[in-house]
Amino acid sequence: MTQVLRSWIIVSNHDLPRMKDKYPDEKVQELVMTMMFVLPGSPCIYYGEERGMVGAGDPFNRAPVDWDHVIDEDIFNHTEFLVKMRREHRALRIGDFHQLHSHHILAFTRRTDRVDETIIVLANPNIYIREEMVGIPNENLLEFTEFKDVFTGQTARIHGATITMAVPPKSVRVLAMVNEKGNPNGDQYKRLFGHWASFSHVSASLSVGNMMTADFFDNIDKADAMDRLLGSEDHPELHKQISS
Repeated sequence: MTQVLRSWIIVSNHDLPRMKDKYPDEKVQELVMTMMFVLPGSPCIYYGEERGMVGAGDPFNRAPVDWDHVIDEDIFNHTEFLVKMRREHRALRIGDFHQLHSHHILAFTRRTDRVDETIIVLANPNIYIREEMVGIPNENLLEFTEFKDVFTGQTARIHGATITMAVPPKSVRVLAMVNEKGNPNGDQYKRLFGHWASFSHVSASLSVGNMMTADFFDNIDKADAMDRLLGSEDHPELHKQISS
């Protein structure tokens, strides 16, 4: 995974047509640019792409940047937002990649050792809106945890280890966990993992599920055996000792 994170994510370069020529649809341009920033690796933007420069082939795709004006304000603002998004969300920079089962969209998560940094990505390259119930096999995520799309602010909650959200055509949902203070998830995550600011040494990977080792179940069996023993009428002296 380390090598993947160090790899470049390239859509265009001096040997390829510029993105605006290869993908004339502005929605597709934004989708492609977004995928560069949410997939594992280092986004490598060919100079001028963030400004909407054109160039279908050599030598036009190698033309100098026109610094006097931005050709496409929309793609410039979108790229600026993506850079800010990647800076704010650590999982997009160093997180593992976990593909999620889906039928009509590309779904995956980016995860670190901190559960509150989990990012869910739902990408729809189709021309129709898609809404799927996507399974999120992450034992550290609690039921009813809220996630918010960083682009639109639309929210959805985890239900039975799944999440459902409509994804418009040619768009991407980037869902980040909402820090709900006190209701309902904030206190729940604090009880399980400790307060992030106060207990920085506590790893979010230390979930209850990860502690369910063979010793864990052996101890349960021993406790059950002791309960049966204490409840037996054949050992009244034990009852007497417990009651005293």
